[in-house]
Amino acid sequence: MRRIEFYFRETAAGIRRNGIMAFAAMSTAFIALFLFGLALIIAREINLVIEAVTGNVQVAVYLSDSVRPDTVTRLQFELQTALKEDDVDKAIVLAAKTKGVIGRVLEEGLRRVQSGETDIGAATEKVIHSEMVQMEKSR
Repeated sequence: MRRIEFYFRETAAGIRRNGIMAFAAMSTAFIALFLFGLALIIAREINLVIEAVTGNVQVAVYLSDSVRPDTVTRLQFELQTALKEDDVDKAIVLAAKTKGVIGRVLEEGLRRVQSGETDIGAATEKVIHSEMVQMEKSR
């Protein structure tokens, strides 16, 4: 008990002798803790925004009528499995294996999802437009 009283007396004496330095030390500690807490709150908010944006991504794939039904079923199953596992890389590989315009558009859309783009519809429209321009040039 005497030791605790001694520490409090010495603390009070030190504050009286060096008030400005004591204030500066306490202010520095306060500012450091405040900035640390602020950084934690900002990081948490950024994670929540990222989760909200990427959690509602949908991919629509349109296949031509000449595609066999078993191919469509297999592709649907593989893509749903990859996206449920949050494995966008695996979904991109599957899209790359899909032949033709559909595969290229799907792959580019997934790459844009992976890079953090939120307006997938607009991104996919750009890819489809560029594919159509290439088709027109090749005619």
